[in-house]
Amino acid sequence: MAYIFADAIFSEGFISSLAGNVFRGVLPLVALAVIFGVAIKITTIRRRKQAAAGTGKLLSDDYYANLARTKEIEQERFYVADVGLLPIRQYSDASEVLAQRQKKAVDLADKKMINRISGLSNVDLKNMFGVAQLDKIAMYEENFTKYMHALRFWCERLIEEGQAGDARIILEESVKAGSEVSAIYTMLAGIYRDDKNEGALAGLWKNLDEGADWPGRKIALNEIDKIMARVD
Repeated sequence: MAYIFADAIFSEGFISSLAGNVFRGVLPLVALAVIFGVAIKITTIRRRKQAAAGTGKLLSDDYYANLARTKEIEQERFYVADVGLLPIRQYSDASEVLAQRQKKAVDLADKKMINRISGLSNVDLKNMFGVAQLDKIAMYEENFTKYMHALRFWCERLIEEGQAGDARIILEESVKAGSEVSAIYTMLAGIYRDDKNEGALAGLWKNLDEGADWPGRKIALNEIDKIMARVD
């Protein structure tokens, strides 16, 4: 009986039937794998073509931008610091650090400055002013950033020495200038909170929320949110 069963299993007809069933079961999986592989290949080729086209356009735009004629930067783009609006003091020897920070800010105020020209790429700037002006614009923007940080450090020391009123004046001028130093906004918010000036605090948050975006803006908004929540 066992021999008969073995003969049936290893007979040519049985093996052919088994192979056919296996082949029919595997064939759809192979077909799906092939189709999936082809789809991935096509997608990869399309993405490469799109990337190449995008890169080609960028290179072309940059090439023609490099040929743009040099133009003067409009005066209205420059930020002119008015130290007459700041509380310049003759500090005592005991406030040497404060005097140094005030001097640093006043010295930087004489530099040519441009607040960050938001929304414009290097290609845009080249087209507007020419390649030769690009380094100058970067330097003027850096001057503005350094000046804002100098005002910030000055205010930090003022607050430490109990002169928050002077710090408030400086910080408010920094905000009007369009500073992108988040600490300036949070320090000013802290002063408004201490003065229980909820209207000014809410106004600072609103102006920041509705203004142009810049790195650190959301951080400043979140910190002001926390300060507003602690108002008595």
